[in-house]
Amino acid sequence: MKFIIHKLATREHLVSVIPEPFRSLLPPNLTEPSTVVLFGDRFATDRLARKALDQVSDSRGASLVFCARSFTVEAQAFLQPHEVILLAPLSHILWSDHQQEQFRVRRGATVKKPSIPYARGNA
Repeated sequence: MKFIIHKLATREHLVSVIPEPFRSLLPPNLTEPSTVVLFGDRFATDRLARKALDQVSDSRGASLVFCARSFTVEAQAFLQPHEVILLAPLSHILWSDHQQEQFRVRRGATVKKPSIPYARGNA
């Protein structure tokens, strides 16, 4: 599972379903209802952020909160104009999508080829 979505939730519900690294980062003035996307213990890439935003597009009028370990530079740039609140405990780590994919491949990801066109092996 890439991410979990909680649509049109109250703050009380969010506090009960969001894990602790993110719960303490919730802004106190978060408006309700809120739609939260939990990427879990992973970095959110541009491609993953786009997929998530497509799935919550029917939640207009709600505050959008995306929670991930960290967001790649491309994901942050994509989400900024959409006024998404980003909660990331490791936000000080700035990786690009390319660096994240290289890390996955080196770590022994279970994909035959990297999923991005500029990664080694897809040229």
